[in-house]
Amino acid sequence: MSEFLSICGFCLLFSLPICLIAWGLGRKRVHWNVFDFLVVVLPCGLWMFLAGTELRPKSLSNLFEVIYLAMGVPLAPIFRLIVGKRMNEKVVAAILLIVACGAGAIIYFLVPCLPE
Repeated sequence: MSEFLSICGFCLLFSLPICLIAWGLGRKRVHWNVFDFLVVVLPCGLWMFLAGTELRPKSLSNLFEVIYLAMGVPLAPIFRLIVGKRMNEKVVAAILLIVACGAGAIIYFLVPCLPE
């Protein structure tokens, strides 16, 4: 459990500052909902869950995958700012959350176990 918290904290270290800026700048342009905030935690949590299932062997060297995932997470609120209110906000937020979680799963399955 402590490994999960430390890896999610590491993910937050990269993605949360940019997301906070986007959420702050867009508070009048976009109505943020729970899906927008879950996009910061769920992709990393999904990757961690898959790593815990050991469907594919992973080593400590594979933690760079979380860094790449965390760098891509802020694209979701930025995209929401660009789209604005032109589309259904809840649907766009849900789709972005699904895409971010899908990216976490794809990264997990595509990157092989790296030597330590």
